[in-house]
Parts: sequence; structure tokens; C-alpha cells
Amino acid sequence: MTWELLSRMLVAVAIGAAIGVERESRDKAAGFRTMTLISLGSALFTIFSIRIGAEDNNSARIAAQIVTGVGFLGAGAIMREGPRVSGLTTAATIWLVASLGMGAGAGDWQISVAATGIVLAVLVAFPYLEWVIDTRRETESYVVICDIEAVDRLQALVSSSGLHHMRHTIGRDDQVVTLTWTLIGRHEYHHRLAATLFEHPDVRSLA
Repeated sequence: MTWELLSRMLVAVAIGAAIGVERESRDKAAGFRTMTLISLGSALFTIFSIRIGAEDNNSARIAAQIVTGVGFLGAGAIMREGPRVSGLTTAATIWLVASLGMGAGAGDWQISVAATGIVLAVLVAFPYLEWVIDTRRETESYVVICDIEAVDRLQALVSSSGLHHMRHTIGRDDQVVTLTWTLIGRHEYHHRLAATLFEHPDVRSLA
């Protein structure tokens, strides 16, 4: 084994460890050791494919199987709980770490190291950006019970709230009406609407 091959493996370990630390700090399923081993394993498969496939120019086909194998690892990180799907970022990170390990194994460590810096920037900074976006596109449902003559007034109130309608239903039982709105918009608009409906004299019940 040459020092060059050893350096490729060490670079792969450093890349996986750097991303693994960030994942571990967020208590993700694929953390420090997992990311390190994925990166190192990808580097080793790439090194072996170069050495084994050099004789018949088959190295690219051998290395391509890494993508398929890593796909199974990524699929195991994805979980569905009702309408909510979690683990997609972890699965994508596993897939990306494998590609970085392949780059290190092939000797393209400059690209791999630079891409690692970009990946860490995305993982660290983007959650804050997502939070900013979520506060501007928060979804809430409102169920209001009122008398039939108050329907138009309450609908006008909701329409002027600055929130966008996603779904609206009306149920009637004699003179009592149940209004249901699913609205999307800024957090402060939701807060203001909820406070207004809670204190509104036409509202019998708010949920």
C-alpha cells in the first residue's frame, strides 16, 4: 500500500467524520460512525474498482454499484408516520457522503473537500432558512361554531386576515353553522386571527 492510497482513505475518513459530527449533534439515526464508515467504504470500493478494473477498463462499472448499495442504506433511514415523512435529509446525506468518499478514493480530494464544506454549510445554515420560510407559510385549521346570520361577517373577517385559503367547509344544523377553514400564511397573521375570533361576539365556539 502506498502513502497516496493511505492519504485517500484518511481524507475519506475526515470527510465522513466532519459530516457525521453535524448529524450526531442533531441526534440523527446516521451519525458520526455511520457517516465515517460510509465515506471510507465508498473510498475503498472506488480504490478497489480502479485496481481490479484497470485490466479490462471495467472500473467505472464496478464503482457505479456503490450508488445502488448506498440506496438501500438511505431507504432504511426514511420513515413514514401518517402523512409525515422523516429521514429524507439523512438519506440524501448518506447518498452524498458516499459520493464524497468515491471522490476521495479516486484521488479527487480537492473536489471532495470543497464539496464537504458546501454540504456542512447547507446542513448548518439551511435549518434556519427553513424556519424563516415556515413562519411565513404556517398552516392552521380553525373550526368556528356560530349562528347562521353571522356567517357572512365571519367569512369577511377571515378573508381580510391576510391568510390564504387552502380549504373551507360549511356545515349546518338548523340555525347553527360550523365553519371550518384551513389557512396558510405568516405566524403573526394566524395569531392575530385566532385572538380576534376568540373575542368575537358572533363566535360561539372556536377550535
